[in-house]
Amino acid sequence: DGNTITGGGDGISAYGAALDFLEPEAADPGNTISGVGGEAIVLNTWGWGNTPASSPGSLVAGASTTIGPAVADCIWATGDGVGVSLTGTTLDGCGSSALFLVGNGSATVSGAVITNPGNTGLRIASGTMEINSGTTINGTSASGLSMTGGIVTIDGLAITGGTTYGLNLDGGELVVNTADIAGTTQNGIDMSGGILVGGAGLGVSGSGGDGLRATSGTVTLSGSNLSNNSGSGIELTGNVEANISDVTLEDNGGSGL
Repeated sequence: DGNTITGGGDGISAYGAALDFLEPEAADPGNTISGVGGEAIVLNTWGWGNTPASSPGSLVAGASTTIGPAVADCIWATGDGVGVSLTGTTLDGCGSSALFLVGNGSATVSGAVITNPGNTGLRIASGTMEINSGTTINGTSASGLSMTGGIVTIDGLAITGGTTYGLNLDGGELVVNTADIAGTTQNGIDMSGGILVGGAGLGVSGSGGDGLRATSGTVTLSGSNLSNNSGSGIELTGNVEANISDVTLEDNGGSGL
């Protein structure tokens, strides 16, 4: 605890190492990684030659840890079995993504505060990610959450202010139990593939485009609310399979559905 890393290339490169950013005593400072020229944190799996043995990297960080600004991703987690656990962590001014998960790893994000990433708040290409209550994403230039693969479950997420797309789904499976997506400049949810399952806790409002626009994939919505968007509440075009029930579509600028 109480460490500060600034400048240079990557802040920390952990190949097979377990990083535990301890919570300090009340009077002590937390950990800060900022102003680095590459990734703030790189997690990877360490392997030994041609042997099957390997050791995945891991990261545990809490509310006293601040990561960013960084030129590239704040956290780049790659390799088989890597693990990330963020609880109340601040990720600010990441040059690309706040967290990019690729490889057969896992991440749990609870109450994290993500502001002003240069591209995407949370990004996943493979593996599993859980996003829990209190997590906020604000001011991304592209998407709050971007998926090309993997499995993501959202049980508490707020995406607000200046974000182009709230959720951008190109592949994988996304289950949204509770999320509030408000004020995106384009579609609240933009989908070109994969599987989307939305429950009664999913709300999309104030988007500059459609609440949900899907051009491919499978959509299941039950009890969700997509209202007060500039475009349609739900826009389905192309090869989309949809099952929609008990959904509220009110005061949208285009069609309801």
